[in-house]
Amino acid sequence: MRANFSLKNKIKRILGRSPALYFAYSKIAFRREVREECLFKPTTELVIEGFPRSANTFSVVAFRSAQNSKIEVAHHIHSEAQILAAVKLSKPVVVLIRNPDDAVRSLMIRQSSNCPTDHFERYFDFYNLVSSTLDDVVIAKFENVIADFGSIICEVNEKFDMNYRSFISSPENISRVFEEIDGINTRVSKGLASHVARPDAERMNDTIDLGDSIWRKRANQLYVELTEMTK
Repeated sequence: MRANFSLKNKIKRILGRSPALYFAYSKIAFRREVREECLFKPTTELVIEGFPRSANTFSVVAFRSAQNSKIEVAHHIHSEAQILAAVKLSKPVVVLIRNPDDAVRSLMIRQSSNCPTDHFERYFDFYNLVSSTLDDVVIAKFENVIADFGSIICEVNEKFDMNYRSFISSPENISRVFEEIDGINTRVSKGLASHVARPDAERMNDTIDLGDSIWRKRANQLYVELTEMTK
């Protein structure tokens, strides 16, 4: 199992550096509905991307709920190619980032058969390449997304001269977002608690050995560097 996952990581690393190769690969690897809904294309207006379990679903649902018209958003592919393609065309990009220990712990709850070292390696690869685009994207920390996603939208508007409607983080709005996330989990993952894409303190208390690999250390160091550089 680990050999297969490590191979997938290597493929993602290679293809993620080349949007043209990645999007050609996606025609074979992804279902049509995924390609149409999630992949970057010339008509895409905004990209919201990050490592899995980094408030990807919350961000997309909250953003869409705040708009009064349909905005074409590329999201949930978890590939650098999405970001690189958007940057090349000067499209607005939000890069989501979460403390790697928390992100990997959450991912291990969802994918318990995989090795945390592989996830940390993939985390490092993803954000190491993304670090070359810092001047052209908005970096959004997990905690800021959950607490005040409206401020992220405002930053996007200022940086890219856009006029997106802000998300107001009222209890009512956040509750509606979580309700939609629960609905998505029911449709896509049969309501499994381990898969739902929203914070769960009880779930995060699960004891998971994240190991002490060099990739964990590198991922945590990179997280500190990126979040310090984008304060």
